[in-house]
Amino acid sequence: MNRGYGGISGKHINDKNIFMKQFEYKTIEFEPSGKWLKVIRMESSELEDKLNDMGKEGRELIDSVDYSVEGYTIKVILFLKREK
Repeated sequence: MNRGYGGISGKHINDKNIFMKQFEYKTIEFEPSGKWLKVIRMESSELEDKLNDMGKEGRELIDSVDYSVEGYTIKVILFLKREK
């Protein structure tokens, strides 16, 4: 990783000293073991714990997708990123 002007880090992409931030991404399939409520809401403590753990590693949630069967959420996929 190169260091640019003003402490900006990233990859040097040309001779004009332009730097791009670089990120790494992670996906997590989250299948809760607790009780999930129908349609709109779920027990959130497991999901919050997982997100807090990922936040401690410097990761940021950028999106999520949930899968439902007969109105019950059975799986959530989390998409996270952090700067390299």
